[in-house]
Amino acid sequence: MTPKARLESILWQGSISAFVTFSGGSPAVCMTETKFDGLEFLIRDRGYQPWGLIFGRQAVYDAGGGPVWYTRPGEYARLDPTQRSWAVRLDPGSDWLEEREWRIPRPPRPDNQPPTVPLANLGLAGLLVADLDWNCTRLFPYGTDDGQPAGYYQPLNFHVIPRFWWNPTARKLQLVNGTT
Repeated sequence: MTPKARLESILWQGSISAFVTFSGGSPAVCMTETKFDGLEFLIRDRGYQPWGLIFGRQAVYDAGGGPVWYTRPGEYARLDPTQRSWAVRLDPGSDWLEEREWRIPRPPRPDNQPPTVPLANLGLAGLLVADLDWNCTRLFPYGTDDGQPAGYYQPLNFHVIPRFWWNPTARKLQLVNGTT
């Protein structure tokens, strides 16, 4: 999926899927805890795509999340598989510290489907978008599953969620709706 399609999928599903990371361990939802200037650095200088979700730190913590442990290779090798869900190995020459990564580990599901974290548990506080005119609208030509008539719809309370647009000319994030 493209980053835009992935964001749309998350918003329409109302949850984020957890996957096993490079570190191993249980599946986890991964995110950054960086501030806006750090986020601008990741987009501008590290090539991250400007599509994403913004949550409050306390909501992520309350959902079982927390900061990863950056470990040296020797310490990483001694971690049990469950602890590896929380670990990022710092090999010589690799530096992931600018990501300020947080994770929400989830146990694997018996049906082998990815476990999920509902957006309702995470306190969605904003969206990061690369397209100023993006509105995540879908046409439901035969109506919705919950009995709404045919028409165009947006997920959740989309129109009230603050959106931050990556302005490629200014190379900065700009609030385009809402207040923070």
